[in-house]
Amino acid sequence: MFDKDALPENTSLALEPWEYFTGHQSDFYQWLVTHAEQFGFYFPYREDKGGVAPEPWHISHRSIANACLDKLTPTMLIAQLSEGR
Repeated sequence: MFDKDALPENTSLALEPWEYFTGHQSDFYQWLVTHAEQFGFYFPYREDKGGVAPEPWHISHRSIANACLDKLTPTMLIAQLSEGR
């Protein structure tokens, strides 16, 4: 998620953490940090937990994410991986 209007002219979003922490997306990111929870959103990749670099632009809706996780079983995961999806 990003604020298109905050992108400098002739600039493409690079999806780099600095854009959100100190760059052109920082005002938008601070708004998200302050207000995302009241709308049910959270930041699953806010911190580096090993394997995935921090992604301050990545938000998920908590109730939808939990509903999906409840349906994800080891059997379903094995079947999907076996089918090459």
